Amino acid sequence: MQVSTNRWWHLIIHISVIGLFLAFFAWLFFSFFLPSKTLHGQSLAVPKLVGMSLEEAKRYLEERQLDYVVRDSVFSGKMPPHTILEQHPQAGTKVKAGRHIHLVITPQSTPATKLPELIDVSFETAKRRLERADLILGNISYKPDIRHNTVIGITFNGKIITNGTSIPKGSRIDLVIGGKSNEAFDVPNLTGMPQEEAEMLISALNLELGVVNYIYDEPDQDIGIVLRQSPSASGEMVGDSLVNAQIHAGEIIDIWVVGSPAQKPQNQLKEEERQEKSEKNKSEKPENSNKNTEKSNKEKLEIIRKKKEQELKNKAKNQPKKEVKKPNSITN
Repeated sequence: MQVSTNRWWHLIIHISVIGLFLAFFAWLFFSFFLPSKTLHGQSLAVPKLVGMSLEEAKRYLEERQLDYVVRDSVFSGKMPPHTILEQHPQAGTKVKAGRHIHLVITPQSTPATKLPELIDVSFETAKRRLERADLILGNISYKPDIRHNTVIGITFNGKIITNGTSIPKGSRIDLVIGGKSNEAFDVPNLTGMPQEEAEMLISALNLELGVVNYIYDEPDQDIGIVLRQSPSASGEMVGDSLVNAQIHAGEIIDIWVVGSPAQKPQNQLKEEERQEKSEKNKSEKPENSNKNTEKSNKEKLEIIRKKKEQELKNKAKNQPKKEVKKPNSITN
C-alpha cells in the first residue's frame, strides 16, 4: 500500500513540474516573443500624418501596424491633390496596434468655381470675395482711373476674364486697380484737332474721354474738328485771363465736335422742325388775331343792340295803359 501511495505522489510532483515549465514558457511567449512580433497589447504613439501624401501615409502606418480611414475630402488651394489636411487622433496620442486613424484629405481632381463679382468693387471687397471662392490673389497692377481703389480689370493666365467665368479653384487671379496719379501736367490743347486724333491723345495721356458733344450750326468748319474742350487747355486765353490749368491721369475731358447735319440724331431734327413750325405760327398769328378780334367785336355789338331792343319792348309791354276820358256831350 505504501509503494502505491509513493507512486501517486511522484506522479503528482512530475505533473506539477511539467505544468510549471509550461506556464513559464507561456509567460515568456506572451510577454516577450509575441509582443516583439505582433506588438499585441503595446501602446503606440500616433505619427504626424498632416502634410503627407495619402500613399506615403499608408506605407508609414502599415509599418507600425496601424490603419486609416478617409473621413472627408476638402479642397485646399495650398495643398496638392490627395494630401492629408487633418487627422484623428492627433499626432503623439497613444493607441493600440491596429487602430484606425481618421483622415481628411484634398480631392484628386480640382473642382471648378465661378469668378465672383469683382468689377467696380473696392479692392478690399475683391480680396474677401476671392478668398471665399477658394481663389488666390495674384499680381496687382494700377492704372489711372477716376474709380480710385476699385477693380477695373481681371486677368487669369494672361487673359482678360469677366464676372461669372468658370475657373478651377485655387487659381491665381490678377487684378487691375484704378487710381489717381499724384503727378499733375498741363491740360492738352485739343482744339482744332480731328476727333480721332484728340481721342488718341487723351488715351495716350491716361486721361478719360467724357461727353462728346456735336455742334451742327458751324457750316464754315470742317466736320469732325474739335471746337471746344472742358477743362480748357493750359495757355489758352479765356476772356482776359490766361488758363494755367493742370490735370491728373485718370481725369475726364469733354469735347465739342463739328457734326454733319446728315448725322443729326432724330430727336434733334424733330425738335428743330417743331421750333420752325412754332416760329411760323407766331408770324401768322397777328393777322389772324386782328381778323378774329374785329369779328368778335361786331358780334358783341349786335348782341348788345338786340338785347337793348328786347328790353325796350319788354318795358313797353309792362307799362299800364292810360284811360282816355271822353268829353261830356252838351245837350241843347
